[in-house]
Amino acid sequence: MLISPFLGPGAPTVRTRGDAWAKPFLPRILGLLFLQKLGIHAFDHLPTLAFAIAPDNPKDLTGAYSFRLMRAFSTWDLRGARAPIAVMAGEKDELFATELFAPTVQAVRADVSVTVMPTSIT
Repeated sequence: MLISPFLGPGAPTVRTRGDAWAKPFLPRILGLLFLQKLGIHAFDHLPTLAFAIAPDNPKDLTGAYSFRLMRAFSTWDLRGARAPIAVMAGEKDELFATELFAPTVQAVRADVSVTVMPTSIT
């Protein structure tokens, strides 16, 4: 079960673009993707995605994702999943365009069920 998943910095489900809340380090990402094709994973720990975290926020919030963690949140990882997958998101999600989850995810895996929960359940 994926709950309101981040599908990657360029995914159509991301509501804001650019420097608004996350910034990908594209040159580093491209370099690490090239090294990965060569079978080199020694640098997968390097940060590749930075988040806009206010300095006064709790210390348990992460300000950056490593290449390894960023890849774990990408649609290309859905292709290799062996277990059934389901996606659930709230109708008024502040970060993601939930109406785009179904076409985005199902373009990669047609068997994934996508549920958008209404704001109020009666």
